[in-house]
Amino acid sequence: MKKIAMVLTLVFGCSVFLCSCTTKVQENHVPKTDVPDEEYFAEGNFKPVLRFAVASDVHINDTEGQAEKERLAKLFDVSYAYARQDTSHSTLDSVVFVGDILTSGTEKQMHYFNNIVNEKIKTETQMIYLYGSHEYQNGGQDFIKKYNALYENKETGHVVINGFHFIYLSPDQGNTNNFSKSMQKWLDAELEKAVAEDPAKPVFVFQHPHLEDTVYGSESWSVPMLNKILNKYPQVVDFSGHSHYPMEDPRSIHQEYFTSLNTGGLSYYEMALVGYKEDHIFATDKEGHYARKSSQKDQGEFYIVEVDAVGATRIVGYDLLNDREIVRYDLRTPADPSSFVYTDDRYETSEKPYFDTDAKITITEQTSDSVTFTFPVAHCKDNVQNYKVLIKKWGITVHKEYVLSDTFYADAPTSFTRTYSSTFFRQPYSVEVIAVSSFEKESEPLSVTVNKQ
Repeated sequence: MKKIAMVLTLVFGCSVFLCSCTTKVQENHVPKTDVPDEEYFAEGNFKPVLRFAVASDVHINDTEGQAEKERLAKLFDVSYAYARQDTSHSTLDSVVFVGDILTSGTEKQMHYFNNIVNEKIKTETQMIYLYGSHEYQNGGQDFIKKYNALYENKETGHVVINGFHFIYLSPDQGNTNNFSKSMQKWLDAELEKAVAEDPAKPVFVFQHPHLEDTVYGSESWSVPMLNKILNKYPQVVDFSGHSHYPMEDPRSIHQEYFTSLNTGGLSYYEMALVGYKEDHIFATDKEGHYARKSSQKDQGEFYIVEVDAVGATRIVGYDLLNDREIVRYDLRTPADPSSFVYTDDRYETSEKPYFDTDAKITITEQTSDSVTFTFPVAHCKDNVQNYKVLIKKWGITVHKEYVLSDTFYADAPTSFTRTYSSTFFRQPYSVEVIAVSSFEKESEPLSVTVNKQ
């Protein structure tokens, strides 16, 4: 791999590219614009001068024929093909991996990863790699020693690409995903430099764990110590992984003091289920089942990010498994907090899910031992995340179940079927189904009465 910036040899042949950033300090003023986002992007004013891909949780393992290797290679192919469609800037300027690239940090995994990158990377592209928690699992401190010896302690850095600042940091507190006081001070200082250079431009920050109380996944897979620092810099557009939560969920982008995004992953899905007290839910099939134990359901999600000369930013989420764009965010002025729309206000302003007017629960089979129901999907602009199924006797709930909507599948289901023991229905009972949105809004229920056969 080659690049015009300083090149450091990465583990077994990859490269990371670093440069020093010299800036002058000035007042943190963010100019505003009256041009609406939709008009600016729709009318062709948006002409990128920077394009980069962001991925996390690749989880390369020791198996020769693993699917993760294929997804990693395809990420480069798709990103370069996407870039070539833009005649004004047909370049992929960087690829950033936000930790947990390796499942356990073995030399075989390093070798697999580096071989793919060396085969696919072009000279135009700077690669940034930082580690997360999984690289420690079997390697422990031995992995850190190897990493530091080969990276010259550059698993954390600050680079400038096409005039935009990229700040990335790996956890330095062992297998905890935490960041030391000295690391926090370093981040604050580097952000101050970047913002002072041009406060109207976004500054891109990358770390493996989510930041507390930000994106979908941060309720369980986050660290709190960086929030206070990043809260001072509305220019920050932060990317994190760790949770494997599907980026199709609208909570995967969040804006309050700055902008943050959940990067999904290239290995397997995991998620939380709205209304259910447990998290770490794993998809098991396309019938809305879920499990507390991982079924390793395949995932292949990453972002392509484009930025124009004034800092307007387009973020496209892509599904490698089904070759489709799954989300798109157009941020006209990402450095201006008055333009933030992906805020927690969505819990109040978002729409309620609804069923079609002719929707109903259908009893498809009833025996002396069981009753089988089918109900159709509901609709919601802000995503139906799950369905709450209630079995009631005299209006009192005697059984409750949550059913994943599985909207993150390309061939998402159009109905769901459930079978329950007839012990619930020895007397007349009712069954209710309520659709629940990602922002905790509930639909009006569908209901049906079941009599003893």
